[in-house]
Amino acid sequence: MVFVLVFRQSGGLFVLQKRAELFGREVFAYVVLDPERKGREMKRLILQTVDEVSVREDLGYAFLRCGVMVLVSSFEVSREDVVSTYYLRQRAEMLFGFAKDDVGFLPLWVHREESLRGFLLLQFLSLIVFAHLKKAWVMSTQ
Repeated sequence: MVFVLVFRQSGGLFVLQKRAELFGREVFAYVVLDPERKGREMKRLILQTVDEVSVREDLGYAFLRCGVMVLVSSFEVSREDVVSTYYLRQRAEMLFGFAKDDVGFLPLWVHREESLRGFLLLQFLSLIVFAHLKKAWVMSTQ
C-alpha cells in the first residue's frame, strides 16, 4: 500500500488508491487521510468523552476513523480530484436527502420502471434548479 501526498489549498492530504471487487464488479476505492481534519476530529472526540465515566470499547476505532474519508467509484479518479469528488457526492446525497425527507417525495407510487426513471429525472433536475437558486440567493445577500 502506497499513500500519495496530494497538496491542496487547505494543506496536504494522503490518498491511497486500491482496486477492489464489489458485488462482482471492479471498483476503485480511495482512502483519504486529512491530518488537519484528523486533529480537529480527535480533539472533539476527546472533549466529548472526557466526562464519560465508563470505558468505551469503540473509542479506539473512533480515533482511527478521525480525519479519514472513503470514496468507492466504478471509474478511476485522479488522486488530485478524489476529495472534490467526495464532497460533490456528499452534497448530492444531501440534496436528495432534502427531497426525500423534507419534501415528502417518498413513498413512490409507481407501477413501471419507466415511471420511476422519469420521476427520478424530474427530481434530479428540480434539485439542480434548487441548488442554483440557493447559490444565487446566497450570493445576492452577501
